[in-house]
Amino acid sequence: QRGKDSRRELYGQFLTALNEAAESLWVVGLGDRRTSEVERLDELLRAEVHRTGLYSLREQVMILATEDVRRVADQAVDRVREYRDCLISGSDGGSPEEAAAMDAYKSTIKVLRQAMRDDMTN
Repeated sequence: QRGKDSRRELYGQFLTALNEAAESLWVVGLGDRRTSEVERLDELLRAEVHRTGLYSLREQVMILATEDVRRVADQAVDRVREYRDCLISGSDGGSPEEAAAMDAYKSTIKVLRQAMRDDMTN
């Protein structure tokens, strides 16, 4: 039971970090581009993801989670990176590229939540 409680807490923290990272990317990445050079935007977006603790939490997930959760958690981090890279490349909010990257992130998060639920109920 203690292991399951630890994973439950970690899963909540990891999902929070994923959502904070994606939201921060959206806010910063779709801001006023006239005042941000691409290099500066790149730095800002990378800093926003690091600020959330996402990478540290992913490492904990890789140690404690089931194989199914680990696989999808890694994919979710990849989707955050892909969204970040999409914004760095200049995609505007609502553009087909930005929407596709965000949809891919949201789809992966749904699968991750289900894998976490399955782990917690088994």
